[in-house]
Amino acid sequence: MTKTGMKGMIIGIFILLIGVVVLVCNLIVNRSVAGHTFEDIAAIPENKVGLVLGTSPTLSNGKSNYYFTYRMDAAAELYKAGKYYMFWLVEIITGPVIMNRKR
Repeated sequence: MTKTGMKGMIIGIFILLIGVVVLVCNLIVNRSVAGHTFEDIAAIPENKVGLVLGTSPTLSNGKSNYYFTYRMDAAAELYKAGKYYMFWLVEIITGPVIMNRKR
């Protein structure tokens, strides 16, 4: 086998191994979250506090961030359905924050 052929085979094996690692990780995640993800609000157990992960309401180009919109809509639906009584909102700060304390 030539050097070029050997390099190609090593690269191919490396790519195959990366693919196997990704598939195994995917299986591990899917098995660990089974029974903890829900499609129907009625199936969600009632809790006192819900966690909403933070994201910016707008993108850098000024358009609406749908991740933010969908998270807030889902939190509102859960609150209205009586599944959660309060939410812990986690804010991700990506730049300077100016707080206006005028009343």
